[in-house]
Amino acid sequence: MSGILVIGGGIGGLTLALCLHRNGIPCTVVEAAAEVRPLGVGVNILPHAAAELARLGLEPALAAAGVQPTEADFFNRFGQHVHREALGRAAGYDHPQLSLHRADLHAALLAAARERLGEGAILLDRRVAHIDQDEDGVTVEFTPGRGGGVPPRCAAASPSARTASIRRCAASSTPRRASRNTPATTCGAGWRAGRPSWAAPR
Repeated sequence: MSGILVIGGGIGGLTLALCLHRNGIPCTVVEAAAEVRPLGVGVNILPHAAAELARLGLEPALAAAGVQPTEADFFNRFGQHVHREALGRAAGYDHPQLSLHRADLHAALLAAARERLGEGAILLDRRVAHIDQDEDGVTVEFTPGRGGGVPPRCAAASPSARTASIRRCAASSTPRRASRNTPATTCGAGWRAGRPSWAAPR
């Protein structure tokens, strides 16, 4: 079965996975972190980004988790007011500006991805060790570690190494080359301890 391997289960990777699913393209997400931890800092989602998340059906969840600022004020170092501008819908955009904790944004994306793609499509503790490409195809190798087995489907990565086409194959301790006629085999079990998906506490 063909599909896409998304390497990295952060905000960008999960958003990509949801977009692929929306367009009927099967995908699997592999994330190096061994667990998802609610860490991070506050973020602002501008209207053009909020529009994309709304198309994924996430605006209600994100609006409930954050606030929708309507204006921004700017001051100089003496506390004197310099400028005020409208934000989001108050500025005439079709979608709001959203301010929320990064962990809440990631949690909403992760919950949606698990619900729509299935639990087995979001794999933690899978650290990619090497991606090799030649004229015959691409091989993706995973670092052996504590994460258990690798997906029973393996990847032929895109030239950017950010995504990879998945082809059905059996897991093996030795990587095999992907070709136009023969699927690749990933090796080992991925792991990544000490690098959470986010940064700092609320």
